Amino acid sequence: MIYTDFGSNLYLSLGSNTGISEHIIVSAIRKISKRLEINGISSLYKSKAVLFRNQPDFYNCALRLKTEVEPLDGLRYLQSVEADFGRNRLIEIPKGPRRLDIDMIIYGRRSLKSNDLTLPHCDYRNRKFVLLPLLEIEPGLSDPVTSLPVSYYLERLESDKDQGIYLHQSALYNELISELRNDH
Repeated sequence: MIYTDFGSNLYLSLGSNTGISEHIIVSAIRKISKRLEINGISSLYKSKAVLFRNQPDFYNCALRLKTEVEPLDGLRYLQSVEADFGRNRLIEIPKGPRRLDIDMIIYGRRSLKSNDLTLPHCDYRNRKFVLLPLLEIEPGLSDPVTSLPVSYYLERLESDKDQGIYLHQSALYNELISELRNDH
């Protein structure tokens, strides 16, 4: 079921842990910004892989977009961005290393469950690397299904030491944030 609320905020989580991850994320955000209006961007974080642990740490961030794109059209566009940066879902290890992963997390008050897309994202409530950047750009964000504050889910994970996440300082990323703020 989709609740129509055009012009909603769409929250994305981006991650990368192969290649030159910082550059991949910055380039992907620049590409997205040419097509969709970015009105919020988190800091850049590094985090431990959660399920398939024998892999490099991930670089992660979150974006808030103001958009009217239909969810499945948005998904197809974001998957094309992933492919442009070398992601091939047919040969990758599930939950394994990725050049670029872009997940749609929350899209307004929409609730959607299909073979291709679930909104809100089915696992976001259990992932510090998604929750912390989301809350940085939208501290009062609520879950569209449960109506609980997203901060509630992060508090539940505070004692989970296996989900290490820390702020990553990057001149390249900070330059991107300045560019995006100056465009608005």
